[in-house]
Amino acid sequence: MRSRSLGLKWLAVALLASAGTAQEAWTRIELETPHYELVGWGTPAEVRGWGEVLEQTWAELERVLGARPKLAAGKRLDFRMYPDEAARRDGLLADKQAVPTAAAPAWFSPYDEVLYAFRDKSVVYTRMMVVYGAVLQFHGLCKEKNLDLDATWYVHGLAQTMCVHAWDGKRAEFAYTPRLCMIDYPGRALAALGGKGFGVDPWNEERMRDPYVNWAAVRFALFGAGGKYESKFQKLALGHTGSKLSGADFLRSLGREKDVTREFHDWLVAAQYPLAIAQGEWDDRSDGRVFGGALDAREIGAAVLREPRRQLSVRLNELRRPGLTSYAVLAWQTPTTYVIAHAEAPFFVVEFVRDGKQVDQLKLPLPATAVDSAFVTLEKLESKAGAIKKQIAERPGAVRITIDEQDLGTVNVYEGPLGIAAQGGLAEFTELAFH
Repeated sequence: MRSRSLGLKWLAVALLASAGTAQEAWTRIELETPHYELVGWGTPAEVRGWGEVLEQTWAELERVLGARPKLAAGKRLDFRMYPDEAARRDGLLADKQAVPTAAAPAWFSPYDEVLYAFRDKSVVYTRMMVVYGAVLQFHGLCKEKNLDLDATWYVHGLAQTMCVHAWDGKRAEFAYTPRLCMIDYPGRALAALGGKGFGVDPWNEERMRDPYVNWAAVRFALFGAGGKYESKFQKLALGHTGSKLSGADFLRSLGREKDVTREFHDWLVAAQYPLAIAQGEWDDRSDGRVFGGALDAREIGAAVLREPRRQLSVRLNELRRPGLTSYAVLAWQTPTTYVIAHAEAPFFVVEFVRDGKQVDQLKLPLPATAVDSAFVTLEKLESKAGAIKKQIAERPGAVRITIDEQDLGTVNVYEGPLGIAAQGGLAEFTELAFH
């Protein structure tokens, strides 16, 4: 989708007095785009990005819904992103709006047609909620005769589906299939349905009230089974008059229940993200790059492989950037117990951390010492320790390390998945692959 340029008119007002390094840079910014009057708390670049994302969301929703809000000449949609929940509550009270308790962090008011949301410290999660709120507002104004549908499964399921997106600063790709995400929709949906062996009837009303099952139902209808159910979803759930079919009834209407359930089961199991976010801020880009780390410079942000994957390759970049350290994760158990390794010329340093304290360190020679990146391959070897020996063994696992095609040998480690990590900011990881 081509990015629409914004006829921008923005105003930065007083700095927001709040704690935290990132929040100290937030300002209240008013921004006009072709379709929105946006008031947001963030950095100028961040809020301008929200404006671009809103416009691209509008264009995508026009395509998906086959409709658009009817706006008087010169009128724009009112979209507000407050700095926190308390500020949104004050804004709602000032506008004499009573928000439902479950409507966090975004709520579209059918009474004054304003989208009220509050941001998170996470830039990625907040941008996801911009898309989420835009779907609620756009849909509500397209279906003004059916505003009660705001609470239904398919409205929020569509918002959840679209908010998983890739953003490169200019172009948004909606309903994206990432390798990891700040909200693990497929993982949480599978857990809500009982795990990989969930039963033959997932379409009961109680399960459909789960927000992650909402996501799964809509995502499956639009993209599962080779896309063969997309037209039925648009006709039955997104028709111009609005549909009041329950999620369970809609999914049963797709075909023979046994066949659809099998298709849904196989699709959801296959849709699981290969990487899980263990801690921190992570963003998967459509060009193959992954950015990640921790919002707090004192913490480590980590993303780890899910089973059954046992080999990971990645290029660690900006090895000479002051204050930033990119890591390969050799084993991850908890945010305080793990084995990580980083390039610190002339060595590749392996650190063993248990209960928040470094208990050991191993230094392996780097193949090259005057470089700004290193291509690392980790292979998790099968443990030879039996069940009883594992209980007493400090390091029952083993990982083979290769850097720039040179074998550095095998290191005994704790049990736990492989992954990537960073400390001191957001690091760029490229050439990420796993098996």
